[in-house]
Amino acid sequence: MAQMVNRMSGGAVISPWEVGELPQDWVDVFLGMTSELPTMREGFRKIESAREKWLRENGFKGRK
Repeated sequence: MAQMVNRMSGGAVISPWEVGELPQDWVDVFLGMTSELPTMREGFRKIESAREKWLRENGFKGRK
C-alpha cells in the first residue's frame, strides 16, 4: 500500500508502518486511482470516439 501511495504521489510521502494511519477515504481514493481510473478513462475514450463518429456521419463538421 505504501508503494502504491508513493508511486501515485510522485515520491516518498509515506512509510509502510504509516499506512494504518491513513484515513479510509484516502485509501479508497488511492485504490480507485490505480484500479478503477484506467478503466474509466478507456470508457470515456470509447464514448468520445463514438460521439465524434456520430457527429461526422451526421454532417457536424469542425465541432468537438
